[in-house]
Amino acid sequence: MAHSNIWNSHPRGYGKGSRECRVCTHPAGLIRKYGLNICRQCFRENSAAIGFTKVLTANLADYEFALAPNMRILCVAEKHAIAKSVAQILSDNHFQTRETGDQFTRNLEFTYRFPNNSMAQIVMTSVRGHLCTTDFPEQYRKWSSCAPVQLFELNIEKKPSADLAALERNLAHEARNANQVMIWTDCDREGENIGAEVAQVCRRSNQQIVVTRARFSSVTPAQVDAVDARMELDLRVGASFTRFQTLSFQDWFPDLKDGVVSYGPCQFPTLGFVVDQYRRVENFIPESFWKLEVKHNKDGVDANFVWQRGHLFDQLACLVIYEACMETPGPTFRINRVKSKPTSKYKPLPLTTVELQKSGSRLLSMSSDRIMTVAEGLYTQGWISYPRTETDQFDQNYDLMGLVQRQTHNGQWGRFAQRLVEGGFRNPRRGKENDQAHPPIHPVMHTENLAGDEKKVYEYITRRFLACCSEDAKGDQTDIDAVIHTETFKATGLIIKERNYLDVYPYDKWSGTVLPNFEEGEEFIPTEFMMKHGATLSPTTITESQLIALMHKNGIGTDATIADHIKTIINREYVVRHKQGNEFQFTPSTLGIALVEGYDNIGLDMNAQRPPPGPGQGPRNNGVRNAGGGGGGGGGFGGGGGGGGGGGAGGGGGSNGFQSFAPKPTAPIVNQQQQGFPSRQGGAVMNAFRENLGSGNSTDSKPRCACGLVAKEVASSKNNGRLFFACSKHQSIACKFFAWADEVNPAANSGPWTAGGGQPQAPQHYGNNSYSKSSTSRSGSSSKGSSSKSTTKRASKSGITAVRIGKKSRPI
Repeated sequence: MAHSNIWNSHPRGYGKGSRECRVCTHPAGLIRKYGLNICRQCFRENSAAIGFTKVLTANLADYEFALAPNMRILCVAEKHAIAKSVAQILSDNHFQTRETGDQFTRNLEFTYRFPNNSMAQIVMTSVRGHLCTTDFPEQYRKWSSCAPVQLFELNIEKKPSADLAALERNLAHEARNANQVMIWTDCDREGENIGAEVAQVCRRSNQQIVVTRARFSSVTPAQVDAVDARMELDLRVGASFTRFQTLSFQDWFPDLKDGVVSYGPCQFPTLGFVVDQYRRVENFIPESFWKLEVKHNKDGVDANFVWQRGHLFDQLACLVIYEACMETPGPTFRINRVKSKPTSKYKPLPLTTVELQKSGSRLLSMSSDRIMTVAEGLYTQGWISYPRTETDQFDQNYDLMGLVQRQTHNGQWGRFAQRLVEGGFRNPRRGKENDQAHPPIHPVMHTENLAGDEKKVYEYITRRFLACCSEDAKGDQTDIDAVIHTETFKATGLIIKERNYLDVYPYDKWSGTVLPNFEEGEEFIPTEFMMKHGATLSPTTITESQLIALMHKNGIGTDATIADHIKTIINREYVVRHKQGNEFQFTPSTLGIALVEGYDNIGLDMNAQRPPPGPGQGPRNNGVRNAGGGGGGGGGFGGGGGGGGGGGAGGGGGSNGFQSFAPKPTAPIVNQQQQGFPSRQGGAVMNAFRENLGSGNSTDSKPRCACGLVAKEVASSKNNGRLFFACSKHQSIACKFFAWADEVNPAANSGPWTAGGGQPQAPQHYGNNSYSKSSTSRSGSSSKGSSSKSTTKRASKSGITAVRIGKKSRPI
């Protein structure tokens, strides 16, 4: 069979949709792979003509597709910058550009010759991240359309994003004219999911199109499902809790009528870290300690000896030891050991996104979101590599020397780069992380035309890269032990011999300390021997670099989203970012503390805050159901009956835990025991919030409305604060239930915000950054509370272990 007869039998050469062999018209034993539609016999006879190469065995399963004449391949990258870079490399910068209908994306077309001399027409295009979004059905998108708890059970729609419609149309159009689509998205979970979306669009347009994956990876169902589950959990949990919080708070605080009190599975643990550290600062009590210090001057050189015990919190015990030492004749110290050894200060690991944000906020005095914005800009301009990566090791075959060579012309670090080229180059350290998608962040091209923040970030990335390619700093360390009575004192000296990477990396400090020459067995009477008093220092509020490190360690967000989560809690006014020295620090607002304390008080098990599911961690639907529903009957949010279930609200009764707060107590609560954070002296807003949450007691004595839910108590504004019961749903969907509280429960009093039985006091509004230092308890009396020096560990409701120093518990 002639070559042309096979491929010209169909307008595009593939016989799309045919049910018989295109050569002999026999319907049996067709090979449909790659859209061939050819029987096995004809395949064997014509394999050379149709562009197939036989490998390993004669088995048809081992034939590998080479290229057919007039092959047209559609390549799809995740971003236009990557598509352009690939096209430049494959086409040697000879490609034509076509419009796509999207202002940020172009089709790049060129011809490519494969190693076997087969020619193919390549169209390189791209998307802009995910093509599809998830949302609830149209009729449930309004906040008043259903109770928030119903969002856990509704179906989720995954549909194309409206603003990416042009990209979808472009993919469909190009796929109709292509024989094969090659997916070039990142080889991580998100990239796999985006690749699956691209393949779905292409297959809808051309059912016979062959889908392949660059870098010999595969679009695996487990990775696709993991991302889909994460997106569904984010939507269900975020939407339901945000509606719940906002609608509930708007009933109590008029200032929030036009605001949103949002919730997110990553946003809330981030806020929890800030509040935890703030608690440590608030509860800190300084403690006095005593220590012994020895100084000696020999040959004009001072030596400072440090007590091996560190310090003691018992003044009398320290004094006894000091007196015993002073009773020694002299008092004479004896050199017990002199040891010298070579030491090194390790060069930094290759740069990851998390490390860029941590170091940048600490060293460059820039916020994490600003650092990422600047880095993205440098990447788009072609100065640095892709700035979102978890990899801290370079591939063995990476051309690092070529990158170093490009920096030799720089006026600041060019000489150091030249030293590396001339023999000072050393392979970078290999970290433990490799996302198989992107190399560590490094400079790609040299430039000296940057200014402001761009210059600072580019300089840090370049100096870090050159430091990675240099050698560790080297020195000699000398340890000297001096003994008197039963006590040992130690002095440490350091002589730096080779600075190496420190010459180009000023962000690391390593200073030498010179010691006098001592010999073992030598005795001396110190120049100064004193017992000194000191006190423990209070911790500071959490810094941005510390917050990023905690988020990364506990799997809160990804390297690409950490900065966004921090920015969200700032924009929501849950925390305040302020500059202390060269670093940014965070302090929680009253609203932020109230939210964290509120969830802690109602005993809610935040299952949804576990890290996103990964491949092989069980069926997707099970994970979504377990995280959202909480398991047992009456549990979670809104289940009727007692017991609370697996995440029930309030502990005492799981009824209506989601639709409204637990009913307000009928009397002020003094020194109420809390399950998580220690009590804090707050303002009226904090008190009102705690009282809205209630003490977790049974709600069986409260009436139920026509919806079958426990009614909420409301103070009347026209009847001297008389309490009444109403439906706990939002007023837009609430039933018409009404009952006076004193008629249902004669013991009901004038309400939780009533001071001395008078008119109800309106709750104070949330201040942006206001903190009340009042020590007045709910009963109106003043108390200092009890003191404790114990340090306790607490497993927070988000599943994150945190340390809390319970120095002092204060009344509310």
